[in-house]
Amino acid sequence: MWKPLELIYPVVSRRSGGLSLGVDLFPDRKTCNFDCPYCEIFPFSGQDPFRPEDLDRELSEFFEVDFPSFPPDLPLRDLTLSGSGEPTLSPHLGSALASIRRARDRHAPGADLVVITNSTTLGNPETSELLGRYVDEAGLRIWAKLDGGNEDAYGRMSRGRVPFRDIVEGILSFSSSHAVIIQTMLCALDGRGPSDSDVADYARLLASLLGRGARFLEIHLYTQARPSPEGRTSPLSDRELRGAADLVAGGTPGVPIRLFGRSGELSR
Repeated sequence: MWKPLELIYPVVSRRSGGLSLGVDLFPDRKTCNFDCPYCEIFPFSGQDPFRPEDLDRELSEFFEVDFPSFPPDLPLRDLTLSGSGEPTLSPHLGSALASIRRARDRHAPGADLVVITNSTTLGNPETSELLGRYVDEAGLRIWAKLDGGNEDAYGRMSRGRVPFRDIVEGILSFSSSHAVIIQTMLCALDGRGPSDSDVADYARLLASLLGRGARFLEIHLYTQARPSPEGRTSPLSDRELRGAADLVAGGTPGVPIRLFGRSGELSR
């Protein structure tokens, strides 16, 4: 039986379509410049701070000892930097990328490497260069969050300290040279889902970004799958997700749109 480790955690992911091996760069405390109302992680005091040598040790232990006992019909789809905060804020981002690349190449060459990011640092030259190099050399996939198409919707869903314009321009700057997957949470807040106007603004923003040179591999529209500790958010229905996708599709021809309801991926 697999025993829990401190830095890595396997989960069956609805968006990955199988087993995803998560990597937490913040085992000691939540570290994020967003405060999303749907977040499943409250501030905490946890383990010792992240150390690159601990990640290498845990990856070796998982792949050499534990992974062989996993069901053969549960493929490892990806190794993902996510966890208790925004991974691109970690000073160990580069070493963590190197570690998961080595582990992937040795033990699971068919798996993707993924960084799930809130997009706040995509406009930072140093971060952009590092991520772009791994996209080019190791096939890294960037899942870039964009939780609104206007200032108000963005503010409600992120409660972040980074201006909306900076998020948009960062996505544009990075994705103009390295295509990304756009990921957007659609859920009700205090009993109210996104308005038709909000969804229309989001659709227009994506179309505008594409027109300015952004490149999107896919657009993921997903809703809440598990209750959040704050208790103010709730999932949208499958019908509401499909309605949002229809609006978005009109301005993003040629970009696959994938929908993820509460229990899994939905057909269009």
